[in-house]
Amino acid sequence: MMDKIFSIIKISYNLGHTRIQYGSCGTCFFINKQEFVTAEHCFNETSFQPNPGLDHYKIFLAGENGKIILDPQIKNSYKDYDLAIGRVTEEVAYFSSDDFLEDKFLPGDEVFNIGFPEQETIRNFNYQFLNGRLIINNIVVESQKQKGKIDEIKKETYDRPNDRIRIVNKTLIILNYTSYTGFSGGPLFYKNTNQIIGFMSLLPHGHSIPINLRDRDVKNRVRAVPLFEIKHLL
Repeated sequence: MMDKIFSIIKISYNLGHTRIQYGSCGTCFFINKQEFVTAEHCFNETSFQPNPGLDHYKIFLAGENGKIILDPQIKNSYKDYDLAIGRVTEEVAYFSSDDFLEDKFLPGDEVFNIGFPEQETIRNFNYQFLNGRLIINNIVVESQKQKGKIDEIKKETYDRPNDRIRIVNKTLIILNYTSYTGFSGGPLFYKNTNQIIGFMSLLPHGHSIPINLRDRDVKNRVRAVPLFEIKHLL
C-alpha cells in the first residue's frame, strides 16, 4: 500500500550557498499509473515559488520505499473542493477502483488516515550542488497513521484566504480527532474494509497543534473530503 502514497517535499535554496530549507508540505496518493490526488491548499500556486529570502525551489514526491519522483505537475485544481489532481511522467503503483468506497460509512464508524507530517517525515536527506544544479541523491521518509471515528457527515463552508482555502457548501467528513501540517491530501481509510473513502483536508481553526495533542484534542476536529463529492472530477 505504501508504494502508492507519497510525501510532497519542497526545497527552497540559493545556488552556491549552504542555506537550504526543506520539509514535507503534504501527502498524495495515486489513483492511476500517472495521476495522484492531494489537497489543493498544500499544492497550489504558492507552492511553485521559493520561500522568502531564497531564490530557487524544487518540488518532488518521496515514498517510504526510497522512490523519488521529480517534477510532478498539477493537471487540474479545484479550490472549492480543496482538490488538486497531479500528474507525473513515469508509471507508479496506484489504488484501483476496488480500493475505493463511496458510501456505506456512517457517523461512529472507525477510520484511519496515513500521511507525512511536516516535523516527523524526513529521516535522512542527501543532496549536493553540481554544475549549478541541485542534485537529490536520496531521501528517507517515514509516514504516520492517525485513527479514530467519524463524528459527522454534513455540508460546511470555509472561506479563509490566508490559508488558501475556499470550500463552499460541500459535504465533509468530520472526524473525532485533530491533525496537523503534512497530513493534508493523504487518504482516509474505512477501517472495516481498508478502502479509501476520501482525502484529508483542513482544520476548522486553521492551525496545527502540538504533536502530543494531535490524537486526543477534539476541539479542532479535522475535516476530510469524501470521494462521492469529487468523483465527477476524477
